[in-house]
This record gives sequence, C-alpha cells and structure tokens, in this order.
Amino acid sequence: DWRRYVAWLAGEGVDPRAATAGDVQRYVNGLADAGKSKPTRARALSVLREVYRALVVGGLCASNPAREVKNPKVSRAPRTPWLGDSELRAVFASAAMGIDWLSRRNWTAMLALALLGWRRSEVARMVVEDFDGRTVRQAVKGGKQRLVGVPPYLLAEIAAWRELGSIERGALFPRDPEDPRAMSGKMLYYVVKSVGVRAGVLKLTPHALRRTFITILDERGVPLADLQLAVSHESITTTERYRMGARAAGQAPGELLRDLVEQPS
Repeated sequence: DWRRYVAWLAGEGVDPRAATAGDVQRYVNGLADAGKSKPTRARALSVLREVYRALVVGGLCASNPAREVKNPKVSRAPRTPWLGDSELRAVFASAAMGIDWLSRRNWTAMLALALLGWRRSEVARMVVEDFDGRTVRQAVKGGKQRLVGVPPYLLAEIAAWRELGSIERGALFPRDPEDPRAMSGKMLYYVVKSVGVRAGVLKLTPHALRRTFITILDERGVPLADLQLAVSHESITTTERYRMGARAAGQAPGELLRDLVEQPS
C-alpha cells in the first residue's frame, strides 16, 4: 500500500514528506475511481497513517497528513449470530434447571434479554420501581428513557421471581441474596455464556439473544422504522445492517420466542 502511494505521488510530482491531507484524499478518491472497495481503501488509509506516524516520530516529517482524512464508511452486517429454534429450546431448557435463588434469577434475566431485545447493561440495571402495570421504563444509551410494553409471560415470570427472591424494591436482579446491588453487564454476560456451555450452544451471548429478537421481528414484517424503535438503535442505519445480514444468510430463527411473547398470562 505504501509503495503504491509513493508511486502515485511520484506521478504527481510530490515528495511523500511534503504531501498534504489534500494529496492523501485525492489518492484515496483515486482508489475509489479505480473500483477499489471501501475495505480496501480503508486499509490503505490505515497504512498511510501508520507510516506517516512513524516518520513523524523519527523526525522525517513535520506532520501526519493522513490523520486528517476520514475513513471510507464500511457497512458490514453484524457478526453476532442469532439462534435457531432447536438452539433456543436447548438454551431455555438448560436455564430452567433448578429452582434455587440463583437459578431463578438467571432464568428470569435471560427471559428479559430474549423477550425485550435489550442490551445486557439495560437488563442488568432494571429496578422494581421501573415497572408500572404492563410497561417498564428503559434507560437507553445517552441517558435517555422510554416506556416499553412487557409481554404477559415475562411479567408473570418476573412476579414469580420477585416472590421467590423476596425482591420488594431496588435492583430486580441483585448480585446475590446478601448483596442487593444490581448485577453488572459483565456478570450477566458470563451468566448467559455459562448457560450456553451447559446447553451445548457455544455461540450464545446476550447480544445473540438481542439479534435473535431483531431477526424475528424482521421475519414477521415489522417496518424498519418500528424495528429501530423496538431495539432503541440511535441510527436506522444500524438496524438496516442487522436486517441485511439476516436476509443475506437466508435463514431465520424458529418460533419459540414468538410463542413466549404471545403466550397469555
């Protein structure tokens, strides 16, 4: 990449050490005109930044002109997988094992992840006072809040958990019976991963449950704008990336989550 760039500069009559941000931008634009993909152009620009950085450190250049040039925007489908019907059933069968305090907390937290499509940090910091009838207040990125409808099945499971765990106020998912502080997002991540290992579904993560939720909504024909609202994406472009990735794969998750969402209380 660096040699091609230097050869291009030579054709322009420019010394690499005297190149400006405008020269670098013209070079990157020329790669686009030559049909180079966005990832290829982004890689080339990254190389130029690193070489120029080394030249500046070595005292061979006064500044790094590549640092001022913006990366080409690369739209990639998320790498996080979603779960098929058999995987979902194995996961929830494994999570349902045990009726002790810890097992019940983990089961209910996983249901919240799967049936609301929230991020792990949002589920981990849920508090009893956020619930009002069939809605719950969600704290999303950027300090914003919104009201979200809760499926009756999930409400029933939360009520059962609160009764067993004697959860009257504060964190819905405490760290342990003696520590009322809310679980951290990292703790919830490892809870979900351990269930996945036990169920033989090694790709299970909180985000895999979130993507499964998104894919099911898309499969059922939810409009893109409504889908963005449902999963609280700040940009509709992010939601579109998830949808494109699911459709490109040509497969969709099964019916288990839909059945749980629509099951009467």
